Amino acid sequence: MNIYTGHQHDIWHGINSPGGYEWQYFDAESDCGEWAFTVIFFDGIPMSPYYLEDYLDGSNPLPEHHRGYVISIYHHHVRVAYSFHYVANSGTLIMDDKSSIQIGDSIVQFDGTSWLLTLDTRKRSGTSTVLCSLQFTPNQSLNHCNDELNWSESHIWIAAAPMCHVHGSIEIFESDIPVASITFHGKGYHDHNAGLRPLHKDLGAWYWGRCILENGDAVIFYQTSGRTATQQTIQSVLVCKEHSVHHEQYISFSEQGIYPNLFFLPIAKELTWSMKDINGDESELCVTIGEALERSPFYYRCTAEATYTIHGKSQRATCIMEYYHPQRLLHPIVRAMVRTPFAIFPNG
Repeated sequence: MNIYTGHQHDIWHGINSPGGYEWQYFDAESDCGEWAFTVIFFDGIPMSPYYLEDYLDGSNPLPEHHRGYVISIYHHHVRVAYSFHYVANSGTLIMDDKSSIQIGDSIVQFDGTSWLLTLDTRKRSGTSTVLCSLQFTPNQSLNHCNDELNWSESHIWIAAAPMCHVHGSIEIFESDIPVASITFHGKGYHDHNAGLRPLHKDLGAWYWGRCILENGDAVIFYQTSGRTATQQTIQSVLVCKEHSVHHEQYISFSEQGIYPNLFFLPIAKELTWSMKDINGDESELCVTIGEALERSPFYYRCTAEATYTIHGKSQRATCIMEYYHPQRLLHPIVRAMVRTPFAIFPNG
């Protein structure tokens, strides 16, 4: 996995290899702690059973025929609105500058300084109808990496804007009846992921999460295991400050216990990263799994509590994290369970 920071590479690359994918991910939590949301735009949906089956049967499917977007809205850590939409290639438009994409009636636009998400699910199926307009503005100025993307790597992660101020509006309807109208102000995160072949080819599983520290800094972790013993395990921890992102080096990782869950995913109760930077400064990140937000046979999203310690001083943090197990999707029974509408179950 290659890691990049800043928005230089946060464009739609027009991947045209069978089984390839890329997605833009956005999440945020309100300052009051009451509301949160996740939005993802896909060019090639890697967890789609249809996309994977087309690949496995030798049909050589392309990302452009498996586009879509998903939105989840949470109230007090319970999902209250969800929509996942497949959209035909004719229903999508990637702008000429490749920094913006329209999928159906929803769009994400980048104007050079911030991202504007406009979503309208009125013409789509889902548990709820959602209308929203949300702006993500980075509250840090990152030094952009001038390196070209290394497409020989199995997975590319672009931490485009790890710390954002988010504001806008969200409206939720049930059977055309308004049930919530939210003026949103909060903290957010945005990244971009891409690859030239299906995730199950290279990854056994991953943990990803972001933690907001008491001083306002953020710690992002990305822990991947290889599909086989010969494939590389990637351990990545980014410490994000106002004007910089520091990539921790010399990392050791440990897991403790198995967190009980409906689908018997091998999720650890506690995760610990012990780190030392090039100056010899030692630090540690300890994460304890919390409440489930979404769960499926291959995916688990939850809250978590964390402690980050450096120079002998500890800060507590609240986290949003996920566990993803692409190997599970190779089983035909699992694919049958998650056919569209995708069966990602809320907490409860």
